[in-house]
Amino acid sequence: MKLILALTLLAAPLLAGGQQFTAFEPDLSPVGLFVAHGRELTPLNLAGGRGNFFMKPNGVFVVTKTGPQIVRSTKYSAPATGVLLATQSGPLLLEGGAINPAFNPASKSKHIRNGVGVRGSEAIFVISNAPVTFYEFAAYFKDQLHCRDALYFDGVVSSLFAPDQGRKDSSVDLGPMIAVVETGL
Repeated sequence: MKLILALTLLAAPLLAGGQQFTAFEPDLSPVGLFVAHGRELTPLNLAGGRGNFFMKPNGVFVVTKTGPQIVRSTKYSAPATGVLLATQSGPLLLEGGAINPAFNPASKSKHIRNGVGVRGSEAIFVISNAPVTFYEFAAYFKDQLHCRDALYFDGVVSSLFAPDQGRKDSSVDLGPMIAVVETGL
């Protein structure tokens, strides 16, 4: 069975797994940049505001023909090779191997959290099994997964649909999702 990462609807008949992919507005639209299938659906958002999305630095997870990367929102520009997929979220968990200095190792704010890290040519999507702090989540990407860059997607409403792993989390309505779909059947 070959698996690829793709944006798809949860109702797709061959869905193998999925998780929330970015912060979203009350109408379930993305708060910031969102590119699907090479088409920009929501523009980059450099405004200030409240909530995790606006914690600085925030960033963009982008996939081009050359692979995945995570960049600061203020440094994002559509590469010449063309963006296939991109989503803006925040805060950055790791940048260049360093944990976001805004995170307090002694923080008591724990939630289920999800995000993405980049290790070489791999994008690694993670959701915590138990509530963790931002610092603990960032340290996991750095120390256990050996990622140099990682981006937080969401917390309180984090959900994972991965039947092969025994996970069919139910939550409130969710916005944009990343999905793993079976192909070549």
